[in-house]
Amino acid sequence: MSPIEKIRKNSSDEDIILRHVRGQVLIVACRACTRSDHLDRKAVVKRHGASIPMRKLRRRLGLGCDRMNAADCIDRCQLTISAKTDTED
Repeated sequence: MSPIEKIRKNSSDEDIILRHVRGQVLIVACRACTRSDHLDRKAVVKRHGASIPMRKLRRRLGLGCDRMNAADCIDRCQLTISAKTDTED
């Protein structure tokens, strides 16, 4: 996955798993609530496993979001996950 490629809620490609993501840092950001964080990829792999689909990882990382877990079961969260490589600044 290229550094600018992002995984969003409507990603239809189920074959993208955490193992396919290259980069040492995962950038998790939500445009709706301005929440963002930088996660160490190795720690995420250790906790969730390398074979977790990115769609499931997005749901797990956004558990605290009221927009994702709305009462009407419609996912309005704008959480994205992207990878940052060493060459980026």
